[in-house]
Amino acid sequence: MLVLPGCTPASPARGQTPEDAEEYLRTLPGIAAAAVSVEHSTSGLDVSNSNRALIILTLEPESTNETITDAEIDAIIQTAWSLHASRELANGVGVGMRGAPDVSVGKLLQRSGWVEEGAAVPGRTSTIIPARHLRERLGELPAAAPRATQCRVSSCGS
Repeated sequence: MLVLPGCTPASPARGQTPEDAEEYLRTLPGIAAAAVSVEHSTSGLDVSNSNRALIILTLEPESTNETITDAEIDAIIQTAWSLHASRELANGVGVGMRGAPDVSVGKLLQRSGWVEEGAAVPGRTSTIIPARHLRERLGELPAAAPRATQCRVSSCGS
């Protein structure tokens, strides 16, 4: 058998798919729906290295900043940073929440230390977490995907 240099089987994709991430997020209490994607930016004719993971959660209407724990926020962010991406997520992770009028995604992310005080704009339904913060807390992309039993509203604590 002749094996040519550089002609080895492709390694399995690292990181989870957006579909697997959505399935996990929908298991968390208080989340009615989840949409997960990796956005690819272009600059001219080339795909630039400015990709971002995006998670949009539709919450149950009774959700509040008090019912969503820091551990749940950590699991949501870890889910985004565990996605398979063909390029580095240089633009970090975007998190949006809708469906619960009493939830401020910016305040939740500030409280759990994902964004600095004042970085999130009050009244906005989404916030971006810089890639450097993600690398500092979760390591290099992709992080390990959270397990379905890792976080539940009743057992995460704050």
